[in-house]
Amino acid sequence: MGGFYWLYNVFFTQVSSFFVILFYLEYSSGIRSFHYSEDVEGNLYIFATFFSVSWFLSFALLVYCSNPMFRHTFYSLTTNKQHTTRLFRKGNDETKAQILTKNHPDIWRPIRKEVSE
Repeated sequence: MGGFYWLYNVFFTQVSSFFVILFYLEYSSGIRSFHYSEDVEGNLYIFATFFSVSWFLSFALLVYCSNPMFRHTFYSLTTNKQHTTRLFRKGNDETKAQILTKNHPDIWRPIRKEVSE
């Protein structure tokens, strides 16, 4: 779930920057005696658009350059416990031993009965 949660938060942050600019331009005049021109408003949106597009391109490049076997981790809803359980049930003895020795016991708690067998 971490990959999906991370991707959602980063995407939401990129989109929300435009709403923050809109909110600031709408309500900042009552807080300060700051008077902005149309150029400032346009520049703020250009600035936000530039960085949002840069982020989207960087993310696309990251996904493109990443190992295809691990691309699903960017958007998967599978938790670490579910992934470990699946590996344990499908894996050989060496994989099972690695799961039990290298992972925290809380991660393989759902398969504790299978481990004792």
